[in-house]
Amino acid sequence: MFGHGAGYMSWMGGPGAFFVGPWGMIIGLLFWSLIIYLVVRVAQSVFSYNQNNSSSVAGNNSLDILKERYAGGEVGKDESDRIRTDLL
Repeated sequence: MFGHGAGYMSWMGGPGAFFVGPWGMIIGLLFWSLIIYLVVRVAQSVFSYNQNNSSSVAGNNSLDILKERYAGGEVGKDESDRIRTDLL
């Protein structure tokens, strides 16, 4: 009734489910390695995008703020030079 026929073995999976012999195991390992690699790369790109995006949204760096204030006329040249030397 529940024999080990060709249909039973082909649907149960295993290292050689798609190809017969050692090639089935090699291709299966390559396939799953590729899947794992792609999942890791997608996760890295998603997390690195979030980190880069959050750092740019969180605020500018101090020198950029100083440049904006100098360009807007809030800070004079002497004060800007003094602040720049303090920051660096």
